[in-house]
Amino acid sequence: MKRAWKRLLTITGAIVIGVLATATPALACHPIITGEATCQANGTYRIDWQVGNGDWGDHWKQKIIEVTPDLGGPVTGFGVGTMININSTVNGVQYVPGNTTEVFLKIKSQWYDSTGTHATNEIQERTGWVTHIPANCTPEPNPTATFRSNCDGTVNAHITNPGRSEATFTVTGTGFTKNVTLASGKETDVTVPSGAGKITVKKGATTVNEFDGWIKPADCAPPTAIGESTCDGFWVKVTNPQGGMPVDATVTYGTQVKKVTVAPGKTEAVELSPSSKTDATVDFSNGWPSATATYAKPADCPGLPQTGSNTAGYIGTGMGMVALGTIVFFLARRRFVQLRRLAQ
Repeated sequence: MKRAWKRLLTITGAIVIGVLATATPALACHPIITGEATCQANGTYRIDWQVGNGDWGDHWKQKIIEVTPDLGGPVTGFGVGTMININSTVNGVQYVPGNTTEVFLKIKSQWYDSTGTHATNEIQERTGWVTHIPANCTPEPNPTATFRSNCDGTVNAHITNPGRSEATFTVTGTGFTKNVTLASGKETDVTVPSGAGKITVKKGATTVNEFDGWIKPADCAPPTAIGESTCDGFWVKVTNPQGGMPVDATVTYGTQVKKVTVAPGKTEAVELSPSSKTDATVDFSNGWPSATATYAKPADCPGLPQTGSNTAGYIGTGMGMVALGTIVFFLARRRFVQLRRLAQ
């Protein structure tokens, strides 16, 4: 009798153990929740949540039936009705205030068969936590961009990144684009070439600053013009200082008009024919003021002077000499006629 009872208990125990072993995978089903907090530029924390499904031995699919986020902030990326395959995860994002120290997410799920069409009675709820958040997330300082015009027509764009993370900036102008990446707390200069017009600096889609275009600095050396004179020649020499922009010069001397382009650090001579005019006017491009070059005929030039206070005297003397010659001619002719008559 005792042997029969022992045998019966042994068989019963084996059956119970087998039932428990079979039921263990089903009882182990639960949502797997993890999260990570990252401080954002606007002073909020971004919580990246992951909700996963394991392999519980029955190839069941997990369907989210309730989502309860902490702080009332919505979670995007997954929600009620999201189906999660075996050994897979879904990702979601939640934003919370910058003084947050910890945050939780509660997920309730129901498991389905391998096709995801037939629900089982297995429903489990778990809460995931993100803890030890520093609670010191504040808005980042805005990046800056300042501009300085150079004498050579280029523009210097100075960019700073005071933010907590690396950032890429785009500098654009007419026919010009350049991307620069700055680590946190770094700064750099970008040289925008001459003629780029309006300049814009952006961080992503956000405009950091704009500049209407090159403005001639007040300390730039201006171009100059001087005259060089000889008895039969007149040259206007135009000089453009080093470090500036190419300059166009228009030289006007009486009815003579000539143009020349002078590169930075160079001097170009414009040849003119001397006339009664003394001054030549030189007009420059790039907003530079005009200059004057003077023709001064040397005093030791041969020949009668072209102008001056003695001109009238010289002309009168010449006319007198012509008149005297005419009188002498007629008197000599008359005397010659008389001599011929006496000889006859």
